[in-house]
Amino acid sequence: MQIYHHQWTKSHFSTAPALQNDKAVIPFLLADIGEGIHEVELIKWNVQAGDTVEQFDLICQVQSDKATVDITSRFDGTILELAGKVGDMIQVGKPLVFLETSTGSLVDAAETLETSANSPHTTMMIDEETTTISESPNDSVTQGSTVKIQTSPAVRKLCKEKAIDPSVIPATGPQGRLLKADVLAFVDGNRSLMSEKKLALGDEVASHNMAGEIVELRGYTRAMAKAMTQSLEIPHMCLGDEIDVTQLLAMRKEINSAMSKNLSLLAFIVKACSIALKDFPVLNAAKNTESSIRMQSQHQIGVAMDTARGLVVPVLGDCATMSIAEIQEKLDSLKENRNEIALDSTRPTFTLSNIGALGAGLSLQPVLVPPQLAMGAIGRLQRLPRFGRNDEVIASSILPITWTADHRYVDGAQLARFHVRVQELLSNPFEMMVHMK
Repeated sequence: MQIYHHQWTKSHFSTAPALQNDKAVIPFLLADIGEGIHEVELIKWNVQAGDTVEQFDLICQVQSDKATVDITSRFDGTILELAGKVGDMIQVGKPLVFLETSTGSLVDAAETLETSANSPHTTMMIDEETTTISESPNDSVTQGSTVKIQTSPAVRKLCKEKAIDPSVIPATGPQGRLLKADVLAFVDGNRSLMSEKKLALGDEVASHNMAGEIVELRGYTRAMAKAMTQSLEIPHMCLGDEIDVTQLLAMRKEINSAMSKNLSLLAFIVKACSIALKDFPVLNAAKNTESSIRMQSQHQIGVAMDTARGLVVPVLGDCATMSIAEIQEKLDSLKENRNEIALDSTRPTFTLSNIGALGAGLSLQPVLVPPQLAMGAIGRLQRLPRFGRNDEVIASSILPITWTADHRYVDGAQLARFHVRVQELLSNPFEMMVHMK
């Protein structure tokens, strides 16, 4: 996860403005977080209206297509209003919150004011007595009356959703600004009126269904859609086979019993892949250009996980330097916090999809995400009859697995040899132990 601190420069004031009570209301803007990102999804608020914050306090968590980023405060002050709700898309340069701060903090944030002044949506107006924020050119709302209300787009949207005339709501914000808290307080105090409105719309709501409804992609699903579009340029080459893990499961059972551990089959598979990647490093490489690849010494293996917010691939770490127990500890931590997993700026060099853990599917053709060159998908473990050395029938634990590689940089022989190496390690776990550090 990235921690991002807003950076500003002093370039706006020639003289400090005389502000009422030495306070100013300013928009805290979403600054450029790099890598060509133009908008982010608001994942989590760490503050609410009325909270007091100091510099470097967490304001919120946002997610781009590439990473989850924690946004920290550049000011000391009081949060007056949140400019969005969880799930909203926030564009770079737009307000995240409005806050009240001292003039000293305001001077340090001169670039915020300059950016706001140049924005077509948000303008900072400064005179000798007070400082207020307004939206330009549509900064005021006139609805059912001639009274103009100073408010934000988020509050106007909330009023529209609640079918409330903003002019009838008492505004408690600076200079008569209507805040989200004002709207919510008005709704709480007038629930009987709101109930009548809902009853009038009852038939319409009852007849509503999902047919034809447009659903915007959010979170990991949005990131996945973009990544899968990029993957269309990759010529995928797949190899599927099965691995007899009967001995491995027997050894795993003994280890867990003797050491009071709970090592999973996945932890052993991750380690076997890491050992095999040492012998076939091209599968751990990344695309650099159309005619070159970038070799990578660390085995940053990612494991695809199903979460409440969609599919995400957290990185376990450099598995080449991790023991099976350490890999299991990381897997346990990720499972325990699966719905809080953030997109990491660390990209996996190799990925495993454990689709078999869901209880469905003997095989799955995994789809590569650039710049990765290879990945694997683990199918459902089965107990099946197999012939032994003397043609006797033996009940065996069979694990299906499918590998995918970018055929521009990896050929079939390399992928096949990699699979054979993984198969050797998992079928004969004692050999795997020899390679453990």
